[in-house]
Amino acid sequence: MEKLTLTQSDIQNSANGDASHLSFKDIEVTIVELLLKLNDRLDKKAEEEQYFSDHKCFQTALYEYKTSEFMKAAKWFRRAAMKGHTKSQFYLGIMFTQGKGVPKSLYHGYSWLSLAASQSCPEATAAMERVERYMTSSEISQANKLAATRYEEIHDLNFCYLKSK
Repeated sequence: MEKLTLTQSDIQNSANGDASHLSFKDIEVTIVELLLKLNDRLDKKAEEEQYFSDHKCFQTALYEYKTSEFMKAAKWFRRAAMKGHTKSQFYLGIMFTQGKGVPKSLYHGYSWLSLAASQSCPEATAAMERVERYMTSSEISQANKLAATRYEEIHDLNFCYLKSK
């Protein structure tokens, strides 16, 4: 990452080249401007790292899934899913409902599918409807509670990366 420093030229530029008449307020404004620039750069870098991290985990999971390494795929899908990656949440939900690489659990599968559906994943919504046929209303309610808990965990873990759109 590029290093940001406050230099004499920054101070002079903020005072139109006349650094001898700089007030404390002028220096403070310059420092705040530099801190805002630094914050913007850090936010952008964090967003890029989050995307590539999510994307890399997802791609690794897909590779492992395609090579029938379901336990490894589940691990990588979960990593991306816990970062809020919608498709990973969907695939992990499907893996739980089928018992591929993880213990078969409609409860856990429904929970992951619910998270993906909450992010407008139509495949997850359709899968939830199919899974609901084999669950009691109490199991569905408990799975929704688990999804809500996971939602909070995901947002707590990724708070610094989340931006309202």
